[in-house]
Amino acid sequence: MALVEKSIYTQTDNWQEQIANLKPQLRQIIAQEWESEGFFPCYAVVNLRGDPTLHFADLIDFWRSRTDPFLKVATTLCWPFRLLQLVSKLERDGVSWPVPTDGQFAIRFHTFFTDYYFYTTIRRFTTDPQLSSEEQARWRAVLADMVNLVLKNQITRSIDADEFSVFQFFPESELRLDPSSSGSRFLRWSGMAQIDPDADDTFVILEMLHDYLSGLPDNADASTQRIRDSLEQVLRRPYWKLLRFFQFRPDAVAQPEVNYLSVDSEGGITTWFGDFPADAPDLVVNVNVLRSVLLNRDHWHIFESEAALATVRGMIDCLFRNTCSGLYRQDRAYGFYIAEFYCAMFGRLWQVVNTLSPAERQQLDPEGHLASIREAALDYLVNELNPVGQSLNPLDAALALSTAIQLDDVKPELVDGWLRVIGQRFDTGYKAYEIFKGKIPTHMVYGSEATTAALVYDALDELDHYLIAQDKGQP
Repeated sequence: MALVEKSIYTQTDNWQEQIANLKPQLRQIIAQEWESEGFFPCYAVVNLRGDPTLHFADLIDFWRSRTDPFLKVATTLCWPFRLLQLVSKLERDGVSWPVPTDGQFAIRFHTFFTDYYFYTTIRRFTTDPQLSSEEQARWRAVLADMVNLVLKNQITRSIDADEFSVFQFFPESELRLDPSSSGSRFLRWSGMAQIDPDADDTFVILEMLHDYLSGLPDNADASTQRIRDSLEQVLRRPYWKLLRFFQFRPDAVAQPEVNYLSVDSEGGITTWFGDFPADAPDLVVNVNVLRSVLLNRDHWHIFESEAALATVRGMIDCLFRNTCSGLYRQDRAYGFYIAEFYCAMFGRLWQVVNTLSPAERQQLDPEGHLASIREAALDYLVNELNPVGQSLNPLDAALALSTAIQLDDVKPELVDGWLRVIGQRFDTGYKAYEIFKGKIPTHMVYGSEATTAALVYDALDELDHYLIAQDKGQP
C-alpha cells in the first residue's frame, strides 16, 4: 500500500511541476499576441479538396433551399476541386486538422467566436494568485476592452414583440481583414462575409456577458455602471423565445431545409438566425446554447415558464437521441465542429448542470438524459482520445484532459499521457489546430497558435485546481 501511495504522490508531484513550468509560458504567448495585434487574430485555411462527409446529394438539397445564391454558386464552383481527394491526401497531425497560418490559402481576421475562448482563459488570469495585482489589473482591462467591443456590435432580431441582440461570426466593422487581400476577396466572392448572425456566436457571447456582469462590483464608478446597465439591458430579454422560434418542432418548422448532416433535428436549434429555422442543428452549437441558457436561467426566468422549460427539454432530448445513437462520434453530426469539441463543450455544460438544485435538475431533465451523455463523452475519451495507441496533438490532449476533469473522471494513466503530449510538443512550439470548421462553400478549418495555447492553459489550470482540491480533501 505504501508503494502505491508513494507512486501516486510522485506522479502528482510531476504533474504540478509541469503545470508550474508551462502556465507562465502559455500566458506569455497570449500576452504577446494581444500586445502585438491589439486583438486575437483567427486564421482560416481553405481546403479546396472539400469535406469528405459532404455528399453530392447534399449539394442538390443545398440548391433546392432558399440559401443565399452567391453561396450556392460558390459551393458549386468549388465542387470539381474535390477530385483532388483522389490524387492526394492531407497529412493529419492528431485528430483535429492543423491550420497552416502562413499558407497560401490562409485568411487572417477577427471574430467574436474565438474571443470567447480567450475571454475564458484570461478570466482565469485575473484570479490567479501567482500573478501580481498589477498583472491581474492589466488582464481585467483586456476583458473590459473585449466586452465593450461586443456591445458596440449588436444586431437586432425581432421575434413577435421582443427584440434580441444577436452577433455575427464575421463582424463587418471589426473584421480586421485587409480589404485587398485574397482572403477578403474570397469572403466577398463566396457570400460568406454577409452571412446571418448565428446561435453559436450569440450564445457564447451571452455567456461571456453574463460572466462579466457577475464579476462587476456593487459599488461601481460611473464608467463601470454604464457597462453594467448595457449588460443588463441585453441580458434581461427572454432569449428562450428566440430559441423557440429557431427550434425544430412538430408544431412549427419540423425539418431543416438545408441539411448536410445526419442529425435527428427535432428539438434542436438551427445555427443561422435568418428568417426561419433552415439548417440542421449542429450538436456542439446546441451544447453551447444550452450552457448559456442555464447560466442565464435567472435572467431569462427559465424555471418560471413551462414554454421555456419545454424549449430547453427539447434541446436536451435532441442531444440525447443523437448521442445514444452513436452519431456524436461521426463527422455527420457536425457542420462546424468535431467530436472532441462536443465532449469538451459538454464538460463545460456539465459543470453548470452541477450548480442546479436537485429540484431544478428534476424539472430540467427528469429522465436523466444529461447523465447518459456524460457517460458517452467519457467513453469517447477512453476509446478515441486515449494517448496510448492514438496519435494526438496538443489541442486534442488539452480538450481531453479538461473534459475528464470537468466530468469528474480523472484516470491517472490517461492524464499522464495527455500531459506528455502537451509537454513534449511545447518544446517544438505549438501549431494552430482546428477549433472550428465549415463545409460550405468548401472545407475550411479555423484556429491559431494562440488559441491552442489558451485551450492548453485552460486544461492545465483545471488540473491545477483539481489537484489543490484533492490535497484539501474536497470532492
